Amino acid sequence: MLLDHLMRAVAAHPNIDVFAPARVTDVRAEDGCVRAVVVTLPDGTTDEIPTPAVLLATNGYGADHAAVVEHAPEIASAVYHGSEYSTGDALAIGTRLGAEARFLDAYQGHAALSKKAATLVGWATVMHGGVVLDSTGRRFGDETTGYSEYAAQLAARPGSEGWLVIDREIHDRCLAFTDFRQTVESGAAVWADDAAGLAAATGLPVDAVVDETAAVGRYARGEDSDPFGRNSFEHEMVGPYAAVAIVPALFHTQGGLVVDGHARVLRTDGSPIDGLFAAGGAAMGISGHGASGYLAGNGLLPALGLSFLAADAAAASLDLQRTSS
Repeated sequence: MLLDHLMRAVAAHPNIDVFAPARVTDVRAEDGCVRAVVVTLPDGTTDEIPTPAVLLATNGYGADHAAVVEHAPEIASAVYHGSEYSTGDALAIGTRLGAEARFLDAYQGHAALSKKAATLVGWATVMHGGVVLDSTGRRFGDETTGYSEYAAQLAARPGSEGWLVIDREIHDRCLAFTDFRQTVESGAAVWADDAAGLAAATGLPVDAVVDETAAVGRYARGEDSDPFGRNSFEHEMVGPYAAVAIVPALFHTQGGLVVDGHARVLRTDGSPIDGLFAAGGAAMGISGHGASGYLAGNGLLPALGLSFLAADAAAASLDLQRTSS
């Protein structure tokens, strides 16, 4: 909805030209200042457009699997679930011009993408008491650490996949979420009256599933402590149980070009590249390293916030140039 609104506003503005699906593929600079932008058209031809300012907003590099292997190997075996155009163009352009990049290992992941439907099962399932089993039928960590952090843990399990187990109460509560409803409507959930039946429905080892569901019941009742440190089980799950086959997903990378408080791209010596700005996944963001620093909204914050800062700085620079001339 946000993107649709912005596109409508851009299309209606008399001073804005839209060149999509042309792509920015390079930026020309002379004497340390931006002079032009190079765009590549769908037929492979290029055009050079003179400009004193360029905002790089091409997201991160999540669609470039080789780059993911290099910078964020812990999530490289996950399914990429982001834009096919997030190939690291801004990172390549900026570094060619001498820019510094940081936190390239930062990303947003998700541990509960439906293997069958490629829809999000949703982490509310876990927060209401659900658990994740790997392909051996065993739990392997504290699921409440977060959906982004848990993606790498699931990716490290045998086959890089697992099952999210819930009961009827959790199922009914989560129907309020569109992603979960879409998953259910796809037929991705399998049901069974008891743990042994769930093992049969999922193909998991029966002893492991029976042991794990019994143990989770004890943790929920406060009769035992979870060896992984989870201390939040909203309620004790009871049959019938549902399970959804899940795979870990990479949504987008969070690291990128270093920028200052005006969204200006900085060189390795800390000086700005005049006229070059970065926002969103093209900039380094505030997430820190890996998935642990990700919080909901960390993608939108640098996308919208840095874009406003870049626009203000570019406008002020152009006004100064006009005054000086």
